[in-house]
Amino acid sequence: MTIPTFIIAVFCAIGIIVSMNFIMDAIFKAMDSSRERKKKRQESLDKISEKLDEISKNLNK
Repeated sequence: MTIPTFIIAVFCAIGIIVSMNFIMDAIFKAMDSSRERKKKRQESLDKISEKLDEISKNLNK
């Protein structure tokens, strides 16, 4: 292996590592935002359920 080939191989390896880092960051950000959306949706459904229970209790009085 010649020196220029070795230098090119090292730069390619560094490029692959940097690319994988960006890809993993993007995946984790997408997963976190998905969890937040699910959490907000569940909180909204819980609020609706509480209000419906309250309305049901008022109607049964």
